[in-house]
Amino acid sequence: VGMTHGITYGYDKFSNPGIFWKHLQQVEAQEDKIWVRTFREVVAYIKERKYTTYDVEITQDGMIVTPHLTLDKTLFTEKLTGVIDRSGVKKVKIQQGEKTLKPQLLSDKVLFDFDPYGGRIVMQIEAR
Repeated sequence: VGMTHGITYGYDKFSNPGIFWKHLQQVEAQEDKIWVRTFREVVAYIKERKYTTYDVEITQDGMIVTPHLTLDKTLFTEKLTGVIDRSGVKKVKIQQGEKTLKPQLLSDKVLFDFDPYGGRIVMQIEAR
């Protein structure tokens, strides 16, 4: 979490404004690894994550997950990240309603972003 009161003035100013701009360029270069959001968006995400519940149904080729969130969806608008702790996944197809969700396959898990108000999430999982 970064917070800057002044770039060239104030008690926490930078000795050279270029330091701050270089930092922002480094963050942007890693935008696939660093989550950058406003405080409002981070707080909304945390609260949504805390209050979302799920029904999970295991199917023959994967699972169906139905998220439930009763917070005001005009205020809490952040997508959440789903995590499936499972190694050996070769391929996964994820649908939420008419939308195809893009999974990220890691060695021991699958990550995907979803809408907590968007209804059931159907996953077809192919193991290696």
